[in-house]
Amino acid sequence: METIQQTPPEPQAPTPPAAGEPLVPILIAAALLAAVLVQVVGGFSALGLATVAVIATILVLVTARLRGGAGKSTPPVDAAPLASSGPDPVRAATLNAALDCVISVDGDGTITEWNDAARNTFGHRAEDAIGRNAAELIVPPSMRERYGRMAAGSRGAADNPLLDRPLEAVAMHASGAEFPIEVSVSQVTDDPPLFTGFVRNISEARHLQQQNQRLNSLVASSQDAVVSLDLDEVVTAWNEGASVLYGYTSAEALGRSFGELTGTSGSRPGVLAERVRCAEHGPLELERVRKDEGSIVVSISAFPIHDVAGEIVGISTTAHDVTERHLREERERRDVEGTLWRGRVENALANDRFLFWGQPVVSMETGLIHHHELLLRMDLDGELVAPGKFLRHVEGTELISEIDRWALRHGIEYAQELPVVIKLSAMGLTNREVIDIVREQLAGGAPPENVILEVTESAAADDLEAVRTMIGELADLGCKVALDNFGTGYGSFTYLKQLPVSQLKIDMQFIRNLVADEADRNVVRSMLTVAENFGLTTVAEGVEDEDTLQLLRTLGVDLVQGYHVGYPARMTHGGTGVSLIEGSDTGTIPQVVIESGGS
Repeated sequence: METIQQTPPEPQAPTPPAAGEPLVPILIAAALLAAVLVQVVGGFSALGLATVAVIATILVLVTARLRGGAGKSTPPVDAAPLASSGPDPVRAATLNAALDCVISVDGDGTITEWNDAARNTFGHRAEDAIGRNAAELIVPPSMRERYGRMAAGSRGAADNPLLDRPLEAVAMHASGAEFPIEVSVSQVTDDPPLFTGFVRNISEARHLQQQNQRLNSLVASSQDAVVSLDLDEVVTAWNEGASVLYGYTSAEALGRSFGELTGTSGSRPGVLAERVRCAEHGPLELERVRKDEGSIVVSISAFPIHDVAGEIVGISTTAHDVTERHLREERERRDVEGTLWRGRVENALANDRFLFWGQPVVSMETGLIHHHELLLRMDLDGELVAPGKFLRHVEGTELISEIDRWALRHGIEYAQELPVVIKLSAMGLTNREVIDIVREQLAGGAPPENVILEVTESAAADDLEAVRTMIGELADLGCKVALDNFGTGYGSFTYLKQLPVSQLKIDMQFIRNLVADEADRNVVRSMLTVAENFGLTTVAEGVEDEDTLQLLRTLGVDLVQGYHVGYPARMTHGGTGVSLIEGSDTGTIPQVVIESGGS
C-alpha cells in the first residue's frame, strides 16, 4: 500500500470556542443514541433507513464541528484531511460504535476512513484499507468498469444519482466472496471533495426476502385455503385456495369476520383464537358454510402469528375440504351400526324380547280413555330401547315385515280386552300377508272395532293405489284406520279423498306451540273443519299442559294424547286380562293413574 506523506501542522495559538461549540457533546450523544436504535430496530425497514440517514447527518455535523467549526481561525486543510488531521478519540469511538460500515473516500475514490463495522463486513483492517482505492478493494472485478463509468458520469452533476439515496449493489469480501449490500453516500465537503458512505450487508435480509417470496408463491398456489386473522378473527389475508373452498374472493373476505363468512348457526365464535392461545395446533374438523350456502366439512389448523416481542398478534389458518371423507366415514359408521342393530332385532324376534307399552288416548267429551296407542319397545339386556333406535336400520328389509307380524299378533290379542292402535310400517301397507294375519287374529275373538291400524302420510304416498286397496279390505273386516302425522305433507287433503280412513291424527308440531302461535291455531282449525266434512274423528298428539288441553277442547278436537293426559305404561296379560303396570318406559316419569272406560 502506498504511504501518504503528511506535513505536520505548525503550532497555532489556542482558538476561542466557536459559537456553536457547546452543541458538540449533544451531537455526539445523539449519534451514539442513534447507533443504539439501529441495534434495537435492525433490518432495512423504512425506520432503519431513516435512522441511517439521521446518523449520517449527525456524523457530518460532528465532523464539520470538530474539523472546521472555527473556519476563520483555522487554515485550510490539504489533501487526505482525515488521515492528516490526527486521531480524535471521541469521533473515532462514535464511528466505531456504529453498526453500519462507515467508509469515507476522497474525490479520487481513495479510502480515508474505515470503521470497525467495515472491517467486520469486508474483512480488511483499517490500516490495510485506508489509502487504497475503494473500487479496487471492495467492488468485484466484473463491476469495476461499470462503477467507474457511473462515478465519472455523476461527478460534478447538480443532481448526482449516487448521492443521498439508498442503493443496492454487490460488494466483495477480502476472501473474494461477493455479497449484496445497501449503501447510502453523502458528500461531506466540496473542496476538497469528501464522500462518506454508510454500507450494510443485506445477505440475510435478501435471504429472508427470497424465503418470503417462495413462501408467498407457495401460499398463492396452494390448493389449501390459507387465511390469516387477527385475534378477533377478522380476515387479514385470503389466498386463492380460500376463494375456491369458501366461494368468496379476497376482496369480499378481507376485513370481515371469519365466523360470519363461513360459520354455521351452531358455530362457536372465537374457537380458533382460543386454540392458538392454548397452543392447540392439531387439525380440527368443523362444519362450514360456503357463499352459495352449501355445507362443507373442513379440516382446519390454526397457528399463532407473533410480533417481534413474541406476543401473539394474529392467527394463521390452513384448511382443506374433507366433506367426502366425512360422508364416507359416516356411511361406514351407519353400515356398522346398522349391522349391529339388525343383529339385535333378529335376536329380539327369536327370543321374544319385544314388548308393548300403552299410552292412553282420552275422549274430550267424557274424560275417559278411548283407546291405547301401542308403542313398540325392545328389551336389550334389561334396557328398554325405543323404536327410533332400531327401526331405521331394518326398514326395507324382511326384518321390518317380521316386526309387523309380531305387532299384529300381539296387538290384536290386547284388542280382545280394550281398543288399541297398532302401527304398520310402509312395507306392511302393501304386504298382502297383513290382511291374512288380521283376519286370522280376529278369528280368536277380538272385536274388529277395537283394532285401529295406523299409517303415516309419507308411507301412503309411496304407493297410494296399493294402500287404498289395503285400507279398503281392512275396513271390510271391521277395523278402523288412522292417518298419522296429518298436515306434514303437501298432499294431506288429497289423501282424505283417496283413502277410506276413520281417524286423523294432528301432528304434535302443530300442537306444542298452539297457545302462543296463531298460525298453528289456524292450521288446526282448518284440519278440524276438513275432518268434520269427511266425518272423521280427530286426535291431537303431544298435549303437555293444561292450557293446550283447554284450547283444544274449545277448538273441538275429539281425542287427545300426551304426557299431560297420561304417560305410557307397560302392557301385560294377567289372569284377569290386560293390565297397565305403573311407571314409564324411561323409568324416571311417575305413571298417572288411568281410569278405565269404554270406547
